[in-house]
Amino acid sequence: MKRFFIISLIFFMFTSCDQIWKQNANQVSLDNLILNTNPEYDWLVIMYADGDNNLNNDILLDVNEAEYGLSLIQDSDGYPLNGMNSVKVIVLWDGNDKPSYLLDLEQDTEVNYKFSSNTKNFTKNAEEWMSEDGYVEVGKGGEVAMSSYETLANLLTWVNEHYRAKHTILVLEDHGTGPGYLYSRNIVTDDSRAICQDYSEDEYYSLLSSQDVSTGLSLAGYGNGTKLDIIMEDICYGASIEDVYQLHNFTDYYIGSANQVPGSGNDYTKLVYTLATCDSTEGAAKQILKNFADDYTGFNPMVLGSDKNDRKEITTDIVPTFSVYDCSKVPDLAQAVTELANLLLAEGDSRNFNSSTKYNDYLRDNFVKDTANYANLLYYTANMNYLYDLGWMMNRFVYVSSEEGAAALNGTAWLELETASKAVIDALREATVCAWRDSYYSQESKQYGMYSRLDGNLTSDYTNHAFGLTIAGGSTDVYKNSGKKNHVYSWYKTDLAFGADTTWYELLVDWFKTVETR
Repeated sequence: MKRFFIISLIFFMFTSCDQIWKQNANQVSLDNLILNTNPEYDWLVIMYADGDNNLNNDILLDVNEAEYGLSLIQDSDGYPLNGMNSVKVIVLWDGNDKPSYLLDLEQDTEVNYKFSSNTKNFTKNAEEWMSEDGYVEVGKGGEVAMSSYETLANLLTWVNEHYRAKHTILVLEDHGTGPGYLYSRNIVTDDSRAICQDYSEDEYYSLLSSQDVSTGLSLAGYGNGTKLDIIMEDICYGASIEDVYQLHNFTDYYIGSANQVPGSGNDYTKLVYTLATCDSTEGAAKQILKNFADDYTGFNPMVLGSDKNDRKEITTDIVPTFSVYDCSKVPDLAQAVTELANLLLAEGDSRNFNSSTKYNDYLRDNFVKDTANYANLLYYTANMNYLYDLGWMMNRFVYVSSEEGAAALNGTAWLELETASKAVIDALREATVCAWRDSYYSQESKQYGMYSRLDGNLTSDYTNHAFGLTIAGGSTDVYKNSGKKNHVYSWYKTDLAFGADTTWYELLVDWFKTVETR
């Protein structure tokens, strides 16, 4: 994740994050922020900006980009230009230098790694909640723990107490690893999900899990009908069905990438401008995706017919992806996955795919095992779980269980499985507002990139797709170098709402037999 700008290397040879803040921090009192006199903004952006790792420079730039975006939509007094929506941006910033800052952004006319002297620094007004969970105190030159769900909850609570808006978007910025990782909060162990690396404590870093994110949102009063308009995870491997399901009760729309986020991540100048010019939440979400696609089309293209198509190359190459999901449709998708899993649990071990192989064995070995022979699709191994594009997987399930496909593979058709797999695809298509991958179509060779090739959709608005959301297959201790592969972690069911509410975990256990507990 994050932008690679030559200027960043030059600038940071001569200054540090701490020096920037000494030059530009504008510490003000809460007297400058009285709720009753504050306007109701059209859009409120809350940036949970964790740069306490090797993304420090890149996420620092994102905050400055947002300030520059404000200069494009406001007059010199901070009022929206004619025809523009009002946008307010609040940032909790934690870099790899102390201390952390709570900021109310104002406009800046340059993108230069220096923040506007007009930006309000409310850090001292938040010292208590930024340190109450036992971490070093901000007022003594310390930093907040971004890996603590209390920090997320306290930020959201503080913002809701002091700002009003018609629409709110929460942006989580940092590294991401999909549903599964090596470390959890404060304890070197396995956990259900990991974003927001934090080096505040000791020699190692702690992380924020999926369960932690939903816990923080719940503590801040979200859920039970109270929702954010958008949650955007500007992280790698965010758009998994496990993660989206974990958050679906807390937001109307989810935006994220199934694959690695390339060097630049999102452009926050464009984000602010998009919110200032879009009247609907769905319209804004679609434009955010289009901005990302415009920035990264051709960034690292995969050419069909080349060695870039083999599985090994795809695990290391950055193939840009971005998707938007309607969270109201996610429960139906989860139910369709459960019905598919139930069918396989009930009959998959008794039905032959061919004379020597059971259906469950065939599906496991060819589509969810680490040795599965994948070509030109999303496949990742740098995580605690192997992640597979759910739509592509269902596309293959449909083929191998159909009369035509089974005959071509010397197998036996299973029409009930074909129907159940099509139902998952239909539910995916309903939940997916728009999806993009760095895809292409070669007129000369008649070859397509992944999304357009698999579902024939070449529309410019990236709608009507059933691809771009991953699901966990077998687990691996890749970071422990233990050599253990194709097992299942018990936290998939105990920590992940998707694991608890569906039977996908039970199917993984049936497929891989070995359950690891932590």
